[in-house]
Amino acid sequence: MVMESGAPVAQRTNKYAEAEMLAHAQPVQVLNMFGDSQPLPKNSSKIISLRRWDLKALVVDGSGNPVPLTEGVEPSGGDITYTDVDATLQQFGDFVEITDVCEDVYEDPVRQNATEHNGEQAGEIVELSCWGSVRGGTNTDYANGTARNQVNTPVSDVMIARIERSLMAAKAKHVRKVLTGDPDYETRPVKASYVIIGHTDLLYDFEQLTGWIPYQRYAGQDRICDYEEGSVGKFRVILSPTLTKWADAGGLENGMITTTGTNADVYPFIAFGTHAYGHTRLKGKNAITPMIVQPNSPSAGDRLGQVGSVGWKTYYVSMIQNQDWLVRGEVAATLL
Repeated sequence: MVMESGAPVAQRTNKYAEAEMLAHAQPVQVLNMFGDSQPLPKNSSKIISLRRWDLKALVVDGSGNPVPLTEGVEPSGGDITYTDVDATLQQFGDFVEITDVCEDVYEDPVRQNATEHNGEQAGEIVELSCWGSVRGGTNTDYANGTARNQVNTPVSDVMIARIERSLMAAKAKHVRKVLTGDPDYETRPVKASYVIIGHTDLLYDFEQLTGWIPYQRYAGQDRICDYEEGSVGKFRVILSPTLTKWADAGGLENGMITTTGTNADVYPFIAFGTHAYGHTRLKGKNAITPMIVQPNSPSAGDRLGQVGSVGWKTYYVSMIQNQDWLVRGEVAATLL
């Protein structure tokens, strides 16, 4: 929480105040374009349960060939079985305090700026919440070694091929549509592919891969979003500066980026097909609830109405729906 008072919002009495605010760094949101969006109606439950039906085991012989029916003999049959994936909604929120002096005297549109800040803050919190969930899967591939504390090499062609093979063997389907960000959860089609999402520090190493195609050379297809950098194999690669790494979690730095100079930082990325993960929030206009208290509004705790606030609340949760359809890669990033 930040209180907007005389010190942080200084009046510029001896300077020309440009009407337009200077550009600032805005949070990047890419994870919530993907995954299955499950709107949760208001006043229903904090628990969302997603259900998938499991494939029935095939009747095959020792060589893996389907066993034909025997004349007059009824097959064994069986039941459909289901797996439930449950998740509990979490509540997030924050506010900015605004004094009556800010409202009455300053030329800056403080309340408007606070509202924009809240929207961007909410977006970044939701993005990081999703990142914490989807990077926590059990299906892992390391750039080298067999554990995180050994990782000190960048992504490689062989690593991408391993991950691609894993998804194909698990019958993961390609991503064919993404969310548009519309409050009614509209989608738009994209060219069928698997997707990789990771940190922008990995761009140089992806560009060194043998099969790398930068988005500028795409023929007949658009980028999924502004943060799609290119493609390799069956993957389209999207990189965001918002997504966090594990500082000093790898092996000896080996010419890789390191926080303290001893061990390599480990960068997770996720590679996935459709229906690999999902996320939910309150539907439509209730996705983010603004909470506004006007300054100059007297109350029992503020008899002169000296303090107001602009805040927000939202409910959100994300979950991996199928561990086999999402692989977490763990790599180091070359120090340039």
